[in-house]
Amino acid sequence: MADYDLTVFDRKMPWAERYKEIKKVFSSVETLDWSKVFRSDPAIMGRIINDVLKIDQAQPGRPGKRPALDVDRAEERLRQLRGEDYTVLPFVEAVQVARGNKSIRSLAFYSELPKSTVHRLLEGTATPTLEQIEAISKGLRKNPSYFLEYRVAFVVSALTEMMASAPESTIVHYEKLSKVVAS
Repeated sequence: MADYDLTVFDRKMPWAERYKEIKKVFSSVETLDWSKVFRSDPAIMGRIINDVLKIDQAQPGRPGKRPALDVDRAEERLRQLRGEDYTVLPFVEAVQVARGNKSIRSLAFYSELPKSTVHRLLEGTATPTLEQIEAISKGLRKNPSYFLEYRVAFVVSALTEMMASAPESTIVHYEKLSKVVAS
């Protein structure tokens, strides 16, 4: 490593090229046991996650140091990365919570929906379609599965398709559910 010129890392380069340069200097990078590294120093995982989250907040064309994350945003983004970001609130309430202080105009812009549509959805005077939930999710930088209504529609659709392909299974499911509902 002492014979290697580390100034090569001072210039911008595509990730594939940077990775090749890293392998030249640190050949063990390909065989690294990350679980062992994280067990020996948990702070390393925290720094990596922090860097990933900072990159997520980066604005294209704005060079320089990334802003520090607030704890709530970091925890929310970590839940998203883990696939654990869900709410059981009704759509209107869930959007209000998720949008924070983002205006209806801003949410409409990032969702690529008309402002009037977003306004009606947030007032509860319109029921969101799956496509509108997906658009709002995009505007909030969330997975559509964050919303209860989207998950319910997904499950109902999957069950409908499954039962349509095996109609005899509906008898068993009907008998079990009718007993539960009756009690």
